[in-house]
Amino acid sequence: MTNKEKIKRLQEIIREGIGDRTKRVFAFEVGITPEHFSRLMKSGYDLIPNEKTIVALARALPNTTEEEMFSLFEIKPTIKIENKRPAEISNEIYLELRDDKDKLLLNNRLYESADDFIKHLMKFSLFPNVQIHSISGQSKRKKSDYLHSKLVQLVYLVEDVKYIFSFVVDFYKIEQPEKGTSKVLIERLIFDKDSIQGLGFDVTGNVNSPYVCLFEERTAEPNRLTSNKMSVLEYGVGFRIFNKITSEIEKFVEANSLHLDSFDDEPTDFFEKISLIMSEKTKIPFTFYKGEEVVSIYSTSLELNEMTKAIVEKYAKELGAEQYGKIHVLKEVELEEDELFEVEG
Repeated sequence: MTNKEKIKRLQEIIREGIGDRTKRVFAFEVGITPEHFSRLMKSGYDLIPNEKTIVALARALPNTTEEEMFSLFEIKPTIKIENKRPAEISNEIYLELRDDKDKLLLNNRLYESADDFIKHLMKFSLFPNVQIHSISGQSKRKKSDYLHSKLVQLVYLVEDVKYIFSFVVDFYKIEQPEKGTSKVLIERLIFDKDSIQGLGFDVTGNVNSPYVCLFEERTAEPNRLTSNKMSVLEYGVGFRIFNKITSEIEKFVEANSLHLDSFDDEPTDFFEKISLIMSEKTKIPFTFYKGEEVVSIYSTSLELNEMTKAIVEKYAKELGAEQYGKIHVLKEVELEEDELFEVEG
């Protein structure tokens, strides 16, 4: 089946399932502009929609499913959750929420209610099991007489872990006296804990910045800690490279091996060697963190400016990185027990 034939079949599915919704309303529901939707419905169109649009179309149409849509276009969902730590999955959920929010608000900011906006936002998620945990009443600490805030909590069930995401929706209420109704104009979403608590909402999470997420194993026994680890978010200046030993890495370590002679016990890990070599050569403390797929090489001591950009870019290029700059690193570290002493006197 050619791309044109696949799109023709998609057009038939849409015509059968759109019901009494206008083209403009339906386009907003699936997160595309009315102009994009018009192109999609033209005879002879042959550009395959992206994965997010395919999912949104399937969820907006009663006469098809996500599985049928993916089968039609002969593609597989790209989201991968196997062998990933909860901290990594929570970060993927946050990035999806942030990007979907931007896409949705770019097309339309006016909704029936804050709840209506959240339901539209959830339609775009590539995670299969997401539901509303709660939507609170409005904050008593208003920024103004016109701007309102609501706390939203969404639950994601991924494998055996439950993720509770907390964020605030800021919105204006638009009265429509001629119709005796009102709508809301979405201003923004607030994800970080300090800003949320500043509005009077109480939230908690394993990760609290730049977003709030509480995750726990669903199979955990009552009154038992599921892990002695916690997630820590660090910011630094550096770059990311794939978690594999490439020819660039081997050449870099071999060419700079003299800088490791001052260490009594030379490290065996290549990425630790890289961070030590960079620290020795620049006299700036660099460190590394190894994830499942990528390794972050960075310094928390640097501010991003022209001089530090030049330093970091040099090593990023040598080691085969495609980008460099200010990065965030979500680390999972062992939680140590408190060591406390009684105050004398």
